[in-house]
Amino acid sequence: MEPHGSFEEGLAAFAADLRGLRHARGSRSYRDLAARAARTGGDLRLPVATQSDVFRGKRLPGFDTLMALVRVLYAYDEYGREVPVPPHGAPALAPWRTRWRALAALQPAGPARPGTPPHTPPHAPDDGPDEAPDRPSARGDTVVRPLPRAAAARSLAARAFEEALRDGGVQLPPLDAGAALFRVAFSPDGSVLGATTGAGTALLWDPVTRRGRAPMTAAAWALAFSPDGGSLATARGGRGITLWNVADGSARTTLAGHRGAVKRAAYAPDGQLLATAGADATVRLWDPAVGAALGGPLTGHQNEVVALAFSPDGSLLASGGADRLVWLWDLPRRRGAPGRLLRAGSGTVWAVAFAPDGRTLVTAGADGTVRRWDPGTGRPLGDPVLAHLGDAYEAVFSPDGSLLATAGADGRVRLWDPGTGEPVGVPLLDGSGPAVQGLAFSPDGTLLAAGGLDGVLRRWIVGPG
Repeated sequence: MEPHGSFEEGLAAFAADLRGLRHARGSRSYRDLAARAARTGGDLRLPVATQSDVFRGKRLPGFDTLMALVRVLYAYDEYGREVPVPPHGAPALAPWRTRWRALAALQPAGPARPGTPPHTPPHAPDDGPDEAPDRPSARGDTVVRPLPRAAAARSLAARAFEEALRDGGVQLPPLDAGAALFRVAFSPDGSVLGATTGAGTALLWDPVTRRGRAPMTAAAWALAFSPDGGSLATARGGRGITLWNVADGSARTTLAGHRGAVKRAAYAPDGQLLATAGADATVRLWDPAVGAALGGPLTGHQNEVVALAFSPDGSLLASGGADRLVWLWDLPRRRGAPGRLLRAGSGTVWAVAFAPDGRTLVTAGADGTVRRWDPGTGRPLGDPVLAHLGDAYEAVFSPDGSLLATAGADGRVRLWDPGTGEPVGVPLLDGSGPAVQGLAFSPDGTLLAAGGLDGVLRRWIVGPG
């Protein structure tokens, strides 16, 4: 066993290196770092008191806290100017993971010697509610009590949980819909999980309790929640779109205009536009508040349109279809004016998705590849990634942009680093089942839901809460 002093020396050196990184990134204040983490959202939470303890070497932080801190520090350049927050898989983060694991292995268990600072157990919360506060001894030194048995058990569970997250995710009990599933979506507040089925219904569940609601009549292909969470758009079966009131499941209005089946629906980020794509090779824009079409159809595709996505600022609408093309429609300058035309593969373009920062557009298609594009120039970013054996049916970004999830005809669900195109962990589904076509991240990025042609809706924990 390593002597006790080895951990203390390692912790001091670790803290010094963290201070050096902070200095090299513009010496931003603790409050600046906390505010940047809060603006970024997701799993980045950096209380000022926690930062003080970490930079002074008072304790070894939890793994998630360390990675949040390092990612935020790397979100500044050497002049202290803000740059994008690196994804979890960024190469610069690897040495810090290695250092943390080495220190965690050395960290002593049980009571500390009088006069030594308290240390947080590996993987335990920074401020666990079930741990009693440290009590000063008669000499005024801090003495750390051994963890209660329940806390120790929780720490072991947390360690197992983190290991499972590194492999891709932790699967939760599945939901059996009783019919093939095609589209999957979360409501903006995460309280409702919806899916469309081959039985002509849309099903809604509470994603935590798994309690279901009364089904709605809907075709298999289109499903989209409005940004305020009040409405749900589904294909009406033939050529229309029905807008439902999510609260009570009542139909509010029906939009008719396509001359073929509606294949996709997407709301603009501000909720003032609804876009629909159809088998008639057109994209249509609607005012969902009044249920009226806005101008004529957007034309350019030569075959059915099956993929739609708005950019985060609502300025672009991407559409993909069976003609192997992706159109980028420039909405502010003139509704319906095509911007750039992308040739995105050797088959149907099943999915398009914008990164949350709007700098990357991803396409997924029948050739099994996922391709990354610069939506401003229409140029590819890096090489295509062969993601699936057979059609790649869906591609979705996590809300913080650190993960890309894909699903395909090979029955696999996979996670990727969108910056490098490298896989993250092992496949969540290994391909032993039928095709998966529906995929959605929860708004907080902690859950990923997938709907397969076997009628099973699966959920994974893919991020810390």
